[in-house]
Amino acid sequence: MNMYRLLFILFYLYCTVVSAQKIQYSKGSVKEPGTGFIRLIAGLSGHHHLIHFTANKKPVIHIFNERLTLDSTITLNFKLPESCDVKLIQFHDYYILYTHTERTAKHQLFRINSDGTSRNLSFLLTKTADSAWNK
Repeated sequence: MNMYRLLFILFYLYCTVVSAQKIQYSKGSVKEPGTGFIRLIAGLSGHHHLIHFTANKKPVIHIFNERLTLDSTITLNFKLPESCDVKLIQFHDYYILYTHTERTAKHQLFRINSDGTSRNLSFLLTKTADSAWNK
């Protein structure tokens, strides 16, 4: 009988150790925009980016760490046009933000690192050889 009690206690302790979790909520608050759309870039070198896109306003990036606590909020230094197509391409430690304004030849390309620093790469698209690119 003592053997069963010992096995039960060991099994109980094993289950509590294996299934233990620590849940911590973010102390910062993120305001949802009334219009526009939101995209999530997860697993970016231990960071997660929540991006708000609103027409005629600058995009806002909320950067969370691996425990999902809010580290910082960054506003990009360009405005998103009214009718704009937005594409995000994720890599290991950065992602590419591509925008194209419909019915114009305006293309924008930005590289955004995991810490939120951005670099404008639009100059790479100014001399395109293909005329079908701008249609």
